[in-house]
Amino acid sequence: MFKNRILKKIGAGLMAGLCAFTLIGTNLGGLKTNAAETAKEPLLSGDEVIRQAATYLGVPYGWDCKGYDGVHSSSNPTKQSMETVRQKGLDCSGLVYATLTDLGVSTAGFPSNNPVPQNYWEYADGSAYKNCTMTYKGVTAPIEVIYEKLDADSHQYYENENLIPGAVISGVAKDNGIGHMWFYMGQFDSRDAVLDYLVKLGYDRNAVSPYVGSGNGDGGKHWRIECNGSQGCVINNNTDGKARFASFVAYKITSRDVTFSIKKCIDGTSQIVGKSTVDGITGYLGGY
Repeated sequence: MFKNRILKKIGAGLMAGLCAFTLIGTNLGGLKTNAAETAKEPLLSGDEVIRQAATYLGVPYGWDCKGYDGVHSSSNPTKQSMETVRQKGLDCSGLVYATLTDLGVSTAGFPSNNPVPQNYWEYADGSAYKNCTMTYKGVTAPIEVIYEKLDADSHQYYENENLIPGAVISGVAKDNGIGHMWFYMGQFDSRDAVLDYLVKLGYDRNAVSPYVGSGNGDGGKHWRIECNGSQGCVINNNTDGKARFASFVAYKITSRDVTFSIKKCIDGTSQIVGKSTVDGITGYLGGY
């Protein structure tokens, strides 16, 4: 029999996340699942996405390169060595593809899910795919469309209060041109603050500094990690602006408030552990 109990004060937004978490047919004592686990919010965090994406900083641009072999021809693409990736490069969607595939994410509902979309995440008319899901660490959650067809002539891509770090942004090109996509990193007061954040994620400041922009971009405090045709994989606060894009589409693939893990205790019981990224407080959902 599975019972729930809160063992510690829950931080901001964490209670909602815990209550949304559903275990179906789960044997917690043996950490085995007999059916799918679902959640209303993705378990993937913005830190996890940016940490993994940053492993590709300095990789050159390579048209239609995704960091994996067999992306278009095999149902089980094979990860390339970093040496190969640094030789062949990545394109903009390749950075998104490689990052999410490296993390073990899979999607459903897009035209291509191998295991995630290989190219742009929007229809030709700039609208978003709806009712798509993502699975991460065995837990499936809906992919929320934050906005679609956001007019680039009158709005910047970051002008939405629901945009959170780790979101996938797709810029829909004007006049049948080439679109672009990237991960949103969040707001930072300065270039130094971005470098501080990367250090927090485990990176050497001097090693990543050459690939972090000056901070003079038109995005102000809003930063992104992208792979562009002239610089390769870099971090900057540029937007590319209305001169290039007709509109933007944004997908939420991360959770702002909480990440989860399942922990087996010494006494044979198990716990779902959720940590709020808002205030750092940890909540435990005990199973016995």
